[in-house]
Amino acid sequence: MSLQIKKIFSEKSVSLYNEELETFVPSSHLQREICFVLKGRSCYMLNNQVFKASPGTVFLLNKQVIHAFGYRQNDADLEHLWLFYAAAKNSASLMKVVENGNYSLAANVALDNGECDELITQWDKLDSLPEANDGIVFEYMHDALEKLLAEIRHKLREEKRKSMHILDGAVIEKIKRYICMTNTRNCSLEQLEQISGYNRFYLAHRFKEYEKCTVNEYINQVRIDYTRKALQSGLRQKEIAFELGFSSPSNFWLWFQKHRSEIENSPLLTEE
Repeated sequence: MSLQIKKIFSEKSVSLYNEELETFVPSSHLQREICFVLKGRSCYMLNNQVFKASPGTVFLLNKQVIHAFGYRQNDADLEHLWLFYAAAKNSASLMKVVENGNYSLAANVALDNGECDELITQWDKLDSLPEANDGIVFEYMHDALEKLLAEIRHKLREEKRKSMHILDGAVIEKIKRYICMTNTRNCSLEQLEQISGYNRFYLAHRFKEYEKCTVNEYINQVRIDYTRKALQSGLRQKEIAFELGFSSPSNFWLWFQKHRSEIENSPLLTEE
């Protein structure tokens, strides 16, 4: 995995290419994310603007900033490295899009808080500026991004080496990080089978044995955690329902009523 960072887009960026805006599904959530474009050319929506996404492009997705959810049907032959920041749940995921927007999780590694500190510090400084153009964003973020990217390259190489002798626990941790990264959206056993490459029945059995709860029970706890934080942050129920992958706000409301006491009293899975 190699990448020379050429462009860094954030919510402060301005695009003149917005013809395809209506083809994207908008989303926003409580955690920060970063997307490194490694291979292939496409477009990406950030802050209700469309930007060209080519190798060397980096997208900074700040908390609660509108951005594209998932991939579009015309997306194909892409490789993106996604960094996910949520306190103790930091991770990096290598996503491969084959065709028709279908993607698989090629690799996933956990990131220690210490490895992310410099980048987060620079991002916080950038956020504190009243105004910033793309040149300033590049100046603030380039070196920290390059440094963290080098660490991720090393971790991915180690992960590939260990995969020849993979342990069940490593597979389960990979799945858990994916569930947290997506806020449980599109996390059915069928989808987890597709992105992990492991049979769903084997995966469900090993997950329960390792984690002492079922996949659905873990998903439910992540949803409870997210809902509590989202409500504290002022998000509307409709927004939470979409982020968690419920088919409708009414289905979310039924789930919410069932788990109201847990949401109000449950300790958070990740402390800010």
